[in-house]
Amino acid sequence: VVGHQKEKILNTARQWGQGLDILWVENPDFRRGSILSLYRASNFLRGPALIMDADVYFPEEALLRLLDSPSASAFLIDPHSKSSGEEMMLMAKNSRPWSIAKKTDPSLKILGEATGLLRLDRKAAAALRKILKGYYGRDDLDREVEDAYCELLKKVAVGAASMDGLFWREVDFQEDLDAVSQALR
Repeated sequence: VVGHQKEKILNTARQWGQGLDILWVENPDFRRGSILSLYRASNFLRGPALIMDADVYFPEEALLRLLDSPSASAFLIDPHSKSSGEEMMLMAKNSRPWSIAKKTDPSLKILGEATGLLRLDRKAAAALRKILKGYYGRDDLDREVEDAYCELLKKVAVGAASMDGLFWREVDFQEDLDAVSQALR
C-alpha cells in the first residue's frame, strides 16, 4: 500500500525489485490512520496473509521464524524490548495474546514488542477483513491498525513467534537507518 512519497517507493521498487510481481494499492488518504491503508488492501485478505509494516528492517531468519511458527496466525515479537511508551507491546491474558498497544496494561503479561510483521491463516484474515470493514462503515479510520488487531485478538487465537537474538529496527529517522547500516557492516 503506497501513499506518502509513493513515487519514490515505486521508483525504488522498479530499480531493486526486478523479477518480483508487485501489486500496488494506493491510499490517497494516507494522512489518516494506518488502519485505512490496511483497509485499502483488505481485498487481499481472502486467504492466508502476511502483513508487514514497510518501515521495518529485519533479517530473513526473522521471517522464517514467523512462517515456521506452530501458531497458524502469529505476531513476530521481540521479547527483549522494553516499553518506553513508544513501542507497540503485545500483551497476554491467561497466556493468550490479548492486546497490543503503546500503553501497557498492568493486568496483562507483556510478551514483547510487536515488530510489525503478522501472519494470518484464512480464518484470522477473514475476521480482520470484517473488522476493517466495520471501521470503514463507521468512518472511524483516524486510528492505528493496532486497534483492529486488538479486536482481532478477542475473536481468534493469534500466537507470537519470537525473533530473540536477531537484529531488527523500525526505520523512522536517519539514526535508525544509520543503525541498520552499521549492523549490516
